[in-house]
Amino acid sequence: MYHAYIRGWSAVLGVSQRTIETEYYIVDVPKIIKIRNQNDAVNKLFQIQVESFPYMEKRSQTALIEALQRDVGINQENTNFDRSKMDQLHAMYAQIQ
Repeated sequence: MYHAYIRGWSAVLGVSQRTIETEYYIVDVPKIIKIRNQNDAVNKLFQIQVESFPYMEKRSQTALIEALQRDVGINQENTNFDRSKMDQLHAMYAQIQ
């Protein structure tokens, strides 16, 4: 019976049975598997949201993007459009041509 659990755990964790027996504390394996299953569920949920992204309202799309950016650690500044900077860019581009 014990080996059946280890065989299942090794399949979930993607390591050999020997690795589980020698490199993992057996009491920690169920916790590790629970955390991994939660991460997989979160990834599947995000995939569902991404697939339904074109059909979402604009507000929901923005909220999803902001949540993902926050999780990744991207911190975007809210900068306003500066017309004078755009005019400078056009002037530089005109000089090149």
